[in-house]
Amino acid sequence: MRDQIPHTGLNFFATYSFAVLLVLNIENLSFAALGVFAPLLALSYVSSKLSATRVEESNTHLNELSHLYLSTIEALAMAIDAKDQVTSGHIRRVQVHSVALAQELGVRDERELKAIEAAALLHDLGKLAVPEYILNKPGKLTPVEFEQMKTHAAVGADILASIDFPYPVESIVRYHHEMWNGKGYPQGISGEAIPIGARILSVVDCYDALTSDRPYRRALTREQATAVLTERRGSQYDPRVVDTFIAARDRLIDASDSRALAESHLAKAAEIREMVAGTKADAVSGVRISQDIDEPVEQDDSPSPPRVDDEGCVLLTFQAIARYLETVVPDAVAVVYTHQVDEARLVASHVSSREHEFLLRDASIVLGERLSGWVGANRKMIVNSDPALDLGDLAGAWVPRLRSTFSTPLVSDDTLVGVLTVYTPDRQGLTCRQIRTVTLLVADGLVPTTDAASTPRDEPMVAASPFAASGPRAVPSPRPRSVSA
Repeated sequence: MRDQIPHTGLNFFATYSFAVLLVLNIENLSFAALGVFAPLLALSYVSSKLSATRVEESNTHLNELSHLYLSTIEALAMAIDAKDQVTSGHIRRVQVHSVALAQELGVRDERELKAIEAAALLHDLGKLAVPEYILNKPGKLTPVEFEQMKTHAAVGADILASIDFPYPVESIVRYHHEMWNGKGYPQGISGEAIPIGARILSVVDCYDALTSDRPYRRALTREQATAVLTERRGSQYDPRVVDTFIAARDRLIDASDSRALAESHLAKAAEIREMVAGTKADAVSGVRISQDIDEPVEQDDSPSPPRVDDEGCVLLTFQAIARYLETVVPDAVAVVYTHQVDEARLVASHVSSREHEFLLRDASIVLGERLSGWVGANRKMIVNSDPALDLGDLAGAWVPRLRSTFSTPLVSDDTLVGVLTVYTPDRQGLTCRQIRTVTLLVADGLVPTTDAASTPRDEPMVAASPFAASGPRAVPSPRPRSVSA
C-alpha cells in the first residue's frame, strides 16, 4: 500500500491543479479549448478512480494478510494447548485479558496492541520443545526438569524470530518470565527494561494459572489469586501493572466477549485433542496383549465392550494388570480406586502388593483432590508424577521407596467407574511400552478416556460402583506445597 501512495498523491495533485486552472480561466476559454481540456479532465478522473481502486485492493490484501497471520497464530496456539493437557484454554484467556489490561494501562499504539494480542497466544510456543510428561506432571519438577521447562521462553522467541511479524512479538515472548527485581529468566533483566507487553503478560499469565485447576491443588479463588499478585508486587511484577489489573479485575474477567472467545478456542482445541487422542488410539488398537506385544491382532479377536454392572469386570482386569506388572516391574504397586458416587470419593478396593495391602486397602481420596482424585474428576491420564502427591508419607513406607506414578481413569459408557494408579520405585516410571500394555489391558475390561470435554467440571459424575467398600479411611495428607503459578 505504501508503494501506491506517491503515485496516488501525484495523480491527485495533477488532477486538482488542472481543475483549479480550468475554473480560474473558464471565461477566457473557447469552445475549441474546452474540447481539448474536457477529455483530459475525464482521463484524469479515470486515472484517479483506478488509483483509488488499487489502494482499495491493497487494503484488502493487507487485511487478508493480517487475517492469515492471525489464523496461523491461532493454529499454533491450539497445537500448544492440545499438547499441554493440564492448562486447556489458558492461552486464549490470557490473550483476551492481556489486551484488555493493556488498554486499561493506556496503551494506544495499534502495533503494540497487535503485538500483545499475538504474543499472548504464542507465549507458550516453546513448550513444543518440552516433553509432555514435564508439562503434565502434577508434582514438583526436579531441578533438571525445571531447567528444561525454563527453556520454553527463549525457544519460543527464537522460533518467532524467523517470522517477519509486522509488530514486535518476539521480545514479549522472550521476556514474559523476567521479574521486576531481575531474578527471572532467560536474561535476568529488570524494571522498565522489560517490555511493557511482557510485564502485562506475566501478570495475566500468573493470575490465570492460579485460578485454574492443577493436579496438586484446586483452583484458587479470585481473592486468593489477587493476594498472591499483591504479595509479588514490586518484586516479581511491575507494581503499576498489578495495581491496574486488581482495580479492573472483575470487569476484565467478567467481560462477555472474553467468555465467548475462550469457549470458541476451547471447542477448537478440544477437536484437536480428540484427533490426537484418536491417532494414539489407532496406533495401539491393532496390538494384542501377549508375549509379543507387537503381534498384530485379527479384527475378529477384538473383545466385546464390558458392562459397567459386571462385578467381575474390574477385578479380572486388575488381576491381569497385576500379573503383567509382576513380570516387568516386580516392585510396582497397582491400586484400583473405585468411584463412590454418593460420597464423591475414590476408595482403594484392589491392591496388588499383599505385603502392603493393609496400608492402602479401603483408603479414601476425595474426587478432585490428590493425584488419583484429579485424574478421576478430569478423566485425564497422568504419567511420571510424584507418589507423595497421592500417598503423602506412605510413599516412603515401601522398600524400595515409591518414586513415580502412572494413573488413568476407568470409564465405561461415559461413566466414571474408578481410577487405576500404578506406583513404581523407578524415577523414570513405566516405559512407553509398559504404559501401552497397561492401557490395552484396561481397554479389555473398561474404556479409559483422556478428555473430559464431554463432562462439565461442575456437573456431578453419575456412576454406580460395584465395589463399594465399607468404612473408608482417609489417606494421610501430603506435605504442604507452596502455591505457585
